[in-house]
Amino acid sequence: MKRGKKQQIIKKEKELYSKEEHEWRAFVIISKNILSSNERRAFIFKIVGSRGCKIRIALEQNEIMIRWSKAKGLLEKKLIFEDFVQIIKKVYFKKDKRNTRSIKTAQEMWCFLREIEVGSYVVVPTKQRFYIARIDSEPFFDEKYVTVNAAYRRRVEWLGYKIPIPYTRASKALREKIAISKNCYEISELITDVVYSMRAI
Repeated sequence: MKRGKKQQIIKKEKELYSKEEHEWRAFVIISKNILSSNERRAFIFKIVGSRGCKIRIALEQNEIMIRWSKAKGLLEKKLIFEDFVQIIKKVYFKKDKRNTRSIKTAQEMWCFLREIEVGSYVVVPTKQRFYIARIDSEPFFDEKYVTVNAAYRRRVEWLGYKIPIPYTRASKALREKIAISKNCYEISELITDVVYSMRAI
């Protein structure tokens, strides 16, 4: 490649990077101003089970659902985290002597039922893409879904017309967070990354 042509390519790449960086910085400033305090919180929530069937149901019903439906009574406001551990252990992990699995599951349920607030964003991943929703309700328990292990639920507003976003449009930091081997956890430090990824829709 001739030196002059190579320099032109480098110049164009720098201009493109500069433009994208400028757009990103402008977006960060705007988003901090327009998002309310609750909306500045963001979580990753993975809908587990049924080979993607629950994702389709979640989109149709405008709800997200979590497992562990036989651990009833977790909506009681007086319960503390240790109560969650004991209730879950009694139903699912009676032989869990060190409470390892009970604590891990309790953390997942505590996040879904207590930490996620109305107005928070949730990133809902699939294998190749992800959806973004905003929480519209407090958690509730629907008895008719106990048999399919999906009774604990939250109503949501799916953003971006329910169109899935390819991972290539997410920031590296967001992709790394999604890859973590947990099902429900907070990523509020990446709220701007979450909102900005919707530009792909």
